[in-house]
Amino acid sequence: MVNKCIRCFIKVLFMAFLLTGCWDSEDIEKKNNISLVIVDFQEEQYRFYVEIANVYSGNAQSNKVGYSVLEAAGDSLVEARDELNRRCDFPIFLGATRAVVVTQRMAENGIEEYVNRLRADVEYRKSVSICTSPTEPLMIISDQPENDRSIGDAIQHTLDNQSKEGQTFTINVGDVLRTIALENVGFLIPQMSIDKGENTLTGYSVFKDARCIGTIPIKERKGIMYFLCSEPQFYYELYDEANHYIFEVVLKKKSIKAMFEEGQVTFKIDMSFEYKLHYMDKKTTVTEEQLKLLSQKLTEAVEEDLLATIKDSQNTYGCDYLGFYKYFRASYLSEFKKMNWEEKYKQAEMKLNVEATTITEP
Repeated sequence: MVNKCIRCFIKVLFMAFLLTGCWDSEDIEKKNNISLVIVDFQEEQYRFYVEIANVYSGNAQSNKVGYSVLEAAGDSLVEARDELNRRCDFPIFLGATRAVVVTQRMAENGIEEYVNRLRADVEYRKSVSICTSPTEPLMIISDQPENDRSIGDAIQHTLDNQSKEGQTFTINVGDVLRTIALENVGFLIPQMSIDKGENTLTGYSVFKDARCIGTIPIKERKGIMYFLCSEPQFYYELYDEANHYIFEVVLKKKSIKAMFEEGQVTFKIDMSFEYKLHYMDKKTTVTEEQLKLLSQKLTEAVEEDLLATIKDSQNTYGCDYLGFYKYFRASYLSEFKKMNWEEKYKQAEMKLNVEATTITEP
């Protein structure tokens, strides 16, 4: 009798799971699942381009996911979103969004209102990746991903992969919201462009007062990554009369200390690197004297990258997008709240010290 009751109970649970699965499947099919959002500002109108997953029901082996594109426009973000809703056959679901792309035009117009609207949208994951792009929206969406199901997936995976390799940082909607909430602090957003037919990381958009004020090309990113990446690593090339060398340069330790005396902001920056000889044109023995000289040249190159990055931030763009405010605020919170950080940062003194350990391949 007991066993019979148990069997009946198990059957009831099994049927409940089946029914739940059916309802979930139906819910998915009756929503427009957005994988990518592109927001643009053109001809005095806001425009949305969204990539929508088309899910077709069937058994596990026949399920397919295709993607379609929907466009909407309006004189305001509210009107553009309203048109998007009216053009959708099912409710929009933003919880599966993989990436948000802000066009160059929209970035220059300003993104504060848009990201604040994202804050109010409970469906949006604040951890969704955000990037900018000078490429026209329809060209971005027309890209054919090689290893991903959608453009949204491809953009997120490209940024995540580059970040894991120490080549870039990523930023999400939540990061942007937190930075905008502070006064007189800038930030960078990675820029993706169509290059040779592929969505590619091509630089960084500089934001001040939530508006894009310039673009840093990808070739100038090394110094930036030493400040913003947790484990940045890059290759440097050196030449002498006898050979061509390639070194892998890895940041092993970073210390930034803020000081504030008589109204002057000073930062003491200490960075420790590891230089690893990766390649030589001619396989010869490198003497200790040669290695020492190569190490000195590498340190000069790294220092040049760091100093150029600081100079661009303080002078060219006049805003702290390297995160120095975090170190100052941690030590001088009350002073930070009272001061105009933008002005203090532009006049801050930077004391840079670079140390390195140089090794050759075993």
